[in-house]
Amino acid sequence: MSDSGNKMFPQPYFNDNIIHYLNDINVLIKKLFHSFYTPYGLTFVQVPVLMALRRNGKMRVSDLGESLEIGSSNITPLCKRLEKSNLVTRTRSDEDQRVVFVEITDYALDILDKIEEDFNARMPDSVRLNNNESVAIENGLEQLHLYLVNLYNKTLDDRIRFN
Repeated sequence: MSDSGNKMFPQPYFNDNIIHYLNDINVLIKKLFHSFYTPYGLTFVQVPVLMALRRNGKMRVSDLGESLEIGSSNITPLCKRLEKSNLVTRTRSDEDQRVVFVEITDYALDILDKIEEDFNARMPDSVRLNNNESVAIENGLEQLHLYLVNLYNKTLDDRIRFN
């Protein structure tokens, strides 16, 4: 007896449906969250930086940029702007002055908490997810993430081998 649930079906790597849904999700996320962070003077690019710092704690600027796929020529000025707004602190390493660490401030943590509270307060009960739905979406996103990472790594390997 074969397990048809694990059977591999041929799939195009470039799937119109996946691209369509990812684009729509990206647009909807930007539209949905825009009204929550703009009252605090934050941009769509700054929020993930602050969330990464909240999640990871103090980080080297280069590691922060790498984790968010933001190049060094963009992450450095972004962190400087966040510092001017008292949202992060930047400090140089005692061991190597070329290394700069960035850390989220209590002020920024308070703002993120307020955004989250505002979001939860304004979310209608009719669209709230139950625990099973939430877990299913999170698991699906994790699977999609792993699929895309593997696909990227595979195509990168092919480009290196064949170019």
